[in-house]
Amino acid sequence: MNFVHLNVHSSFSKGRGIGSINELCQAAVNLDMNTFALTDTNGLYGLIFFLETAREMGIKPIVGSEITTDNNRALLLVNEREGYSNLCRIISARKCHKDFELIDFLRAHRKGLIAISDDFRLLKALKRDSDRDIYVEMSPGYSMHKCLAFSRDSGIPPVATNRVFLAAKEQFELHRVLRAVDLNSKLSRLKKDDYCREHNFFNSA
Repeated sequence: MNFVHLNVHSSFSKGRGIGSINELCQAAVNLDMNTFALTDTNGLYGLIFFLETAREMGIKPIVGSEITTDNNRALLLVNEREGYSNLCRIISARKCHKDFELIDFLRAHRKGLIAISDDFRLLKALKRDSDRDIYVEMSPGYSMHKCLAFSRDSGIPPVATNRVFLAAKEQFELHRVLRAVDLNSKLSRLKKDDYCREHNFFNSA
């Protein structure tokens, strides 16, 4: 089975993503990858650009978003038409409701979506309703051993991602600068969890 990037952030992920959609699509072409998911944080701002650029470059686009709150996170990928409507509902609620709870809202508007997460509480809640279209996210540098153990114990299958925030490895230091600006911090004061890992670029399988 070929590896597909399912966790990819562009410059539309404010304060984190570095690569433009064109750069990400070009990276995919250079690596002979004919599909990947764009999962910008809490939004679909780059969707039209992604669909247009992917079509021009012969890439099959996967529509999605990484939804985050103070307590939970999940990658949500559109699997069918109703899934797109539900993803839009979830994103709108995330933006508009101060008391938004991702687990509750996702359970109510889950049809047509694939959920990938390393948030064990969220995955357990979803599995109580149905174990269909849920996966444990396993990413190098993000507690992979705990995720693998949870996958085995829960019976929820794992899926590999690389949490892409850079189109190319050389953009890592620029990403750190962007994070410092976003956090109103000095580079020297950034903590490890404030920025991505050096390997979180659009790399080969």
